[in-house]
Amino acid sequence: MQIRNAIKPTLYILSFLLLIPLLVTRSNVDINAQIEQIRAYSRMHEFEFFGWSVDAVWEKLQMYSLGLPKRLSQENTRGVIDQTMHLARQIRLLENQINQTLADPAIQADDISMFDLFKELEQTESDYRLFASVSETIFEQQISEVLSQKQLSFSGQPIPPVLFRFSPLPKALIVSPRDVIRQDANLSLTPNLSLEQILTIEQQMADDLDVAAYITDIGGVGTYPAMVLQSFNLEWLISTVAHEWAHNYLTLRPLGIN
Repeated sequence: MQIRNAIKPTLYILSFLLLIPLLVTRSNVDINAQIEQIRAYSRMHEFEFFGWSVDAVWEKLQMYSLGLPKRLSQENTRGVIDQTMHLARQIRLLENQINQTLADPAIQADDISMFDLFKELEQTESDYRLFASVSETIFEQQISEVLSQKQLSFSGQPIPPVLFRFSPLPKALIVSPRDVIRQDANLSLTPNLSLEQILTIEQQMADDLDVAAYITDIGGVGTYPAMVLQSFNLEWLISTVAHEWAHNYLTLRPLGIN
């Protein structure tokens, strides 16, 4: 019975891996000559949604195979979540410190002080990912239990399973004509673009294609597993995970399909 209970969530996840192409949604436009011209500048920086989803599901399978949430005491569970929030806060502080330092014209990106900051940020992000993976599984289980109590499940399992991953959100490349209020392209780019790269892409497209190009942050994007912006606001995180699950829930039903 214990083995059966341990593999049950994994089987649900495997079955829904086949639904990823349906659940992954993104803003796009028809492929045409103009889009291909634009992608000549964006292609190497574009965000790969399907690959992200497959990586996220693989990580979920690994975590569920360990069965950590059921093996952690209430105290340890709280400790993991607290450490995840702490590291998320540290990442935000380090990123702000790096941006403020780089704003000083006297400081270069290859300065030794910047090297130390980047190294600390890299280590903090690595530590965060370890704790975040466990926290995600804890949240998924707890939200699933609430959904089951609300009779939004089948055989005790929400459909689709509650799956999400803390992740930086992609950036959006918006391209429009200079003299008309119209959006000709909306392409998703990797979230780790530097300010220098952003300015270079925008300027090259403006000069070569005679268009208005703007790269900006986005508020959210529909994926499966859900992509949730890393944050140290616990209440916001839980609300967002539940909200994103509702989107995926409706995607499989007439209201969402229509």
